This record gives sequence, C-alpha cells and structure tokens, in this order.
Amino acid sequence: ICYVSDERFPSRWTDTQQIMKTATALADEGARVDLVLPRRWGSVWKGRKARMAQLMAHYGVRPRFELTQILTVPAGASRIEKFTHGVVAPFYMLLRGHDVLYTRNVLPLCLALCLGRCVVFESHRNLKAHQPINYFFINLFRPMRRFLGVVSNARFISEAYEEIGRAHV
Repeated sequence: ICYVSDERFPSRWTDTQQIMKTATALADEGARVDLVLPRRWGSVWKGRKARMAQLMAHYGVRPRFELTQILTVPAGASRIEKFTHGVVAPFYMLLRGHDVLYTRNVLPLCLALCLGRCVVFESHRNLKAHQPINYFFINLFRPMRRFLGVVSNARFISEAYEEIGRAHV
C-alpha cells in the first residue's frame, strides 16, 4: 500500500495523527505500507531513520511501515507543495510497484487511476457540499473498477458517497 499524504509532519492536527495511526494499523494487519510524505526543507539533511524516530516519538506509534519523503518544492504559505507532491507521488508508486494507493487527496487518486493503479480514498468531508471541484473528480472516476472504495468516519459522509455509487449503477 502506498499511503500518500500531502500534510506537514509532525503536526498537532488530528488528521496527521489519524494518518500515522492508520498506516501503523494497516502494517499491524500484515500489509506492506509505504507512507509517502512531502519532504520538508528543514529536514533535508536528516536521515530516514532520524526522521522516522522523530515522527514515531511525536505520534507515539511503532515504526511498522516504511517512510518515504519526496522533495519537490519548498513548503510555503501558498501550499504549492501539495500540488507537486500530488503529481509526483503516483509516479513514485508506479516505479515502486505498489498495488494500491491510499489517500485523502483527490489529485494523486486521479493520477493513480489514470496510471492503472487501484485506489482507496479516505474522506471526512461531504465533498459535494464543501469541495465541489473534488466532488466532480470523485464522481467522474468512481465508476472505474480500480476505485476500490471510500473510507469514512460518519454516516452522512458515507451516504454522500453511496449516492455517487447509485448514480453509476
């Protein structure tokens, strides 16, 4: 599983905590997980082991998965690194031969599907109401057989995605 996130780690935000715990849980269940993050310019010279130790200590999880950091553009207020990471990560996945991309981000999801890879999308938002552009792309790509499903944490969000599925039956 190539778990792609464009968030900045470590962070105090709940989504980064959940990402680390999900990657650990998937690995605990026997999956080979490669967490692919944008490399922060402040950690360019920090080795993989030191960076992993920093993240494990911050989040209180065991190092059960691989950590890959992709250096694209510097992180800044515009968050352009989110776009560049979203473009580069699916090609990394393809080169490494991962079977499944797991992400909360629509851009790598769309590119991985176009590259012939299977994807799982995790969402904690009703995209139709809050992110209509992302909803458009999920709706466009959802009928593809390689789109394996959506993971959510709330019934109303699940129902919004089920609605997409019924529209394509």
